[in-house]
Amino acid sequence: MANYNNNSNFNTRAGLKPSEKELPFVISTTDVSNYLNQRLDALIKTMADPVDIELTVASVEAGSKFVPFTVVLSPNAIANKSKYTSKNKDDEPSVFRPNDNDGSVRLLDPVAKLLAVYSYDKSDGEAFFSADWRRARGVSTNGSAILKKNRTPRIMKFKTQKGSVDRVIFLIDPIRVFHDMLVMDDNPSNFHIEIVNWNKIRQGEYKYDVLRVLNKKNKNRNNQNFIDALTHQYGRK
Repeated sequence: MANYNNNSNFNTRAGLKPSEKELPFVISTTDVSNYLNQRLDALIKTMADPVDIELTVASVEAGSKFVPFTVVLSPNAIANKSKYTSKNKDDEPSVFRPNDNDGSVRLLDPVAKLLAVYSYDKSDGEAFFSADWRRARGVSTNGSAILKKNRTPRIMKFKTQKGSVDRVIFLIDPIRVFHDMLVMDDNPSNFHIEIVNWNKIRQGEYKYDVLRVLNKKNKNRNNQNFIDALTHQYGRK
């Protein structure tokens, strides 16, 4: 559970409070899972044909200094291909337009649009192969290929006590998730996220030390994109 004090001046979108006055937060993988489930539940209530979709989040060590999130969805999040036309395919987020021959799947359109804001887009996929990017995060060349492949939802079998089950998995970006969680009504976007440390609690569960840093009032800072954030801010201090 996120550390917070009783300072009512802070009202982030996820309901999280900073642990100190400097706006550091401690956010767990479970906090992220709960937040995304709240957003998904609210979305499902607005759907013409509501579907009870299971969503969980796990932290995965993709490099010695890189621990992104994996979203795991129940198969009923997959769209029926017969419902798609060339028109609404074009409306889909590009990262969620799979190739029919690579094992990837297409999500229900509302679900795809909800989760796409946290996904690794095309420019991220290219950045994965930058030597500087890999070195800063301890990611191997093979690891970069795996990261790029798993930006797009695909089916994976999981073993359970009752046998194997199919689940949809794909990677999302902690920086984008944390930014969305820490939006405040009076200052919605003029800040960036710094992940300064993390600690493994158990398999798939981490706690991240996150700073919500107000951007300086100059155009270069305000125009900073998320790739720059990933390049310069992600990793241990």
